[in-house]
Amino acid sequence: MFRLDVNSSRGIQAVVLSLSQANREVRKLVRQQSQAVIGPEFQKAMNEGASDLMESKGLALTTKTTLSDRNVTLGTGTKKGPGFSGGFDPRINARVLEFGAKRDAVKTYRSHRKGGKTFNVTRHTQRQFKPNKRAGYVFYPAIAQMAPRILSLWTQTVVRTFHDAMEGKAP
Repeated sequence: MFRLDVNSSRGIQAVVLSLSQANREVRKLVRQQSQAVIGPEFQKAMNEGASDLMESKGLALTTKTTLSDRNVTLGTGTKKGPGFSGGFDPRINARVLEFGAKRDAVKTYRSHRKGGKTFNVTRHTQRQFKPNKRAGYVFYPAIAQMAPRILSLWTQTVVRTFHDAMEGKAP
């Protein structure tokens, strides 16, 4: 989860302050219209950033955008996601999809033959993931690209909704 910082701009602080002073129906309308605009835009950025099927299913298709009167919260890997078999759960493993893994890590375990003789098996268990990258591969680059646009869309939606409410226009 990532929350956009409203303290970064006086304009955004004005939006939060104006939302706190608005009546309940206008705030609800702002949240609904903002969600309808911001959610698909961020989903599109995540889809464009995903370079393979694993990132697409595990990160881009599990994107979640939540809006309140005070902030915008962006998340990924918060739901099961479609099309995974074999126990891969994006809710648990989204970190390795976003930041990569230690590809040279090995896991050793005991196995046995039919006759009962046991032996050690050593396997590379994270070779299917990309190498470690501190800045991330999909989610954080999408946030870096989209944060100004998301805040701009939120501000525009608030202003437009307030204007329509003052003129008495129905949504």
